[in-house]
Amino acid sequence: MGKITLKNKNGIIKAINKLSYPEMINEYVYKIEKMNKYSGILPIDVVIKGKCTIIQCNVYGMIGIQQYFAESVSKRDFISMLRLFIDNLKKLERDKINIDNLELDEKYVFINSKTREINCILWPVVNNKRENSPKEFLRKLVLLNESFGKENESFIKEYINYVDALPIYSVNLPFSINGFSKMLDLALENKKSVEIEHRKEAKDRIQDKNNIEYNPLTIIHSNKESVEKTMDNKLIACLTNIKNGTKSFIEGDCYEIGTDIENDLCLTGKFISRNHAKIIVENGKYYLIDCNSKNGTFINSVRIPVGNPVEIFNNSEIYFADECFIFTVER
Repeated sequence: MGKITLKNKNGIIKAINKLSYPEMINEYVYKIEKMNKYSGILPIDVVIKGKCTIIQCNVYGMIGIQQYFAESVSKRDFISMLRLFIDNLKKLERDKINIDNLELDEKYVFINSKTREINCILWPVVNNKRENSPKEFLRKLVLLNESFGKENESFIKEYINYVDALPIYSVNLPFSINGFSKMLDLALENKKSVEIEHRKEAKDRIQDKNNIEYNPLTIIHSNKESVEKTMDNKLIACLTNIKNGTKSFIEGDCYEIGTDIENDLCLTGKFISRNHAKIIVENGKYYLIDCNSKNGTFINSVRIPVGNPVEIFNNSEIYFADECFIFTVER
């Protein structure tokens, strides 16, 4: 990620992000941002100066989140603020936008003093992942609020346990936006234990949404072989074909895609190259490489450069020429 600088002049805060190679603008995300669809996303502008690309954001009439929490914030106001933030995360995911591209370092997160809504920057950048994920940000948030007293100790404990996704029901449950939203509703209304709801969600999420039995989970591999996978604590990455729903699990450190039958994922489309692309795994991260294909490889509608590894994230939309897949990482 390029270097971010923050300037404050005459009450106007300006965040400036100078991109560094191999970062480039994600035109799909930038176009959506310019439509101002999301109330909690700060407006940005892209400025091109020669070979330099700069993203800048002007912040008006807001206060830093650290300053906001320096004052007393009630549990009800805190939860209401979080629910607005979660609603925005849901909208971003619905539009297939990688929420890990949100700038969630507390220095660059602001509160609208009128609406009490969290406002942050969404960087429309390919091959970018911020150091503070939404999960980490939400965990820090409750600790920033020093006004919570002993009467809220139980809520704070359940809140942190949920965000950390502690092992419940023999499953190390991944962080879930929808589940987190339910937890906030329960905490606000005090209807029942969050832990009970958490267990219920664990049961639901170890079954396929299409009611396929979980244990063992049978899927069809890209080479038409039927394989069985059982749930463990390892991450499982896969490509899901949008057209027919077929899941192709990514195994090993190098996963090759193309029309050649020797590839791990053999595609038959007329616009697919013999050796079209590959996914490599390094230090638990996944990178997509275009292998000089004729019709290109795209992440979220942006064509990636030939031969350069571009990191891919959960729920990324990947096109090999005209064939669309969703990349997911699950436990």
